[in-house]
Amino acid sequence: MAGAAAVVVASGAAVGIGVLNKPHTTSSAIEKAASTKTTVSLTTASATHSATPKPTATPTKKANANQTSNTSGSGSSNSSADAASAQQAAEKAQIASAEASSSAVGQHVALVKNGSGSAYAFVLSGSRTLMYAYQSSTGPGGWTDFATMPGTPSALVSEPAAVTDQNGRVEVFARNASGQIVDGWQNGSSWSWDGAVSGTALPGTPVGDPGAVLRSNGEAEVFTRLSNGQVAVTGQRAASGTTGWSGWTVLGGDLAGNPVAYRDSNGDVDVFGRSPSGTLVADFQTSGGSWSGWNTVSSSPNDLTADPDPIANQNGVVEVLVTTTSGNVDSAWGNGGGGWTWGIPLTGQDLGSAIVGTVSAFPWGDGHLEVFARLADGLLAHAWQNKPNGVQDWSLWGTLPGSPYGNPTAYMNGDGVPEALMLGPSSEVQFDYWLTSGSAWSDPVIVPGGV
Repeated sequence: MAGAAAVVVASGAAVGIGVLNKPHTTSSAIEKAASTKTTVSLTTASATHSATPKPTATPTKKANANQTSNTSGSGSSNSSADAASAQQAAEKAQIASAEASSSAVGQHVALVKNGSGSAYAFVLSGSRTLMYAYQSSTGPGGWTDFATMPGTPSALVSEPAAVTDQNGRVEVFARNASGQIVDGWQNGSSWSWDGAVSGTALPGTPVGDPGAVLRSNGEAEVFTRLSNGQVAVTGQRAASGTTGWSGWTVLGGDLAGNPVAYRDSNGDVDVFGRSPSGTLVADFQTSGGSWSGWNTVSSSPNDLTADPDPIANQNGVVEVLVTTTSGNVDSAWGNGGGGWTWGIPLTGQDLGSAIVGTVSAFPWGDGHLEVFARLADGLLAHAWQNKPNGVQDWSLWGTLPGSPYGNPTAYMNGDGVPEALMLGPSSEVQFDYWLTSGSAWSDPVIVPGGV
């Protein structure tokens, strides 16, 4: 694997906003990364962001799982549906354009931690191969240069997905131009690549990006959307991954975006997606392996425009966050018995720009969630729960240093320090991290080795 290298600062940095109900301050000194191999140089911030009071008006709450929303004959609903359809058409055109291009870089950093707690990041390069970097220390910082994965296939046309198996080994998946989902995995200090996953041909043409999850029994499952909107799944025959994959099974459904797989606190696999009408849909797998069938999540609005981001609260309740046509983020959470409740949209001070793309949330050590989002004007935004399990108690949105070109990816590194990775405007990977000494977020830092 590539050795660690120096990390440099991205120019044009803005000022961070604190969380954990601490004062919003900036870094007062230059901090160094935890790794002794990698030095992170940060410019001293020159201004502060003050907290904005919460709005005094209480927004109208959306219907919960026990209420019925009648949208028949509603002009606003039709308008939202039209806007969602237009957004979906634009996304399809963007995907087609990217796949036809030989130099388009991916828009998402796939991230997973291995059995030792070190993070691995994967990005689709302009040459249609996979690039990767890993934290040589648990962080913050400590990133090696981005480098081409050894043995990576050519002509890849999707963003990667990754999981860590029960032995702590990282495995990564992507779709190639031939319509196959291929996988690579750690093999000692190197990587091995197999052909297409599954012992059978896909029952249709795969589109978009695959999703992957590790079941509670240690077996990986891979999901892909077909051109007719249905979802297909294949799984490892054994947790070790050495006995091959099952045949593809079609789960049905009708998605406009990518299937997003998530393992909940009960060990069951949940798959979420966005329908062509802009609603949130889901299919649930029990520990026995059977599937519930696709259903619209209770009282879902019809103005969703991006792939959902599911995450568990401290109490195990799954919360799903998703971007809407209005440039806000809606959230829904399970309320037991298969029901869901939709909260008021995450709103706040005027950011001067709409939220676009898929958001990314992570849990802090005390259990409260924080979510990161990309703004249409190229800035990075975030909001956080004011307390653990605060499904209806979110802060106002604020901006952070960074200039994401793609969707952010947020996580807690092995040292318990939050980081947010994103692709920048010059095909570089940037990251912000929490300055524990200053109770603020760092300026953006560039991981060497552009993609």
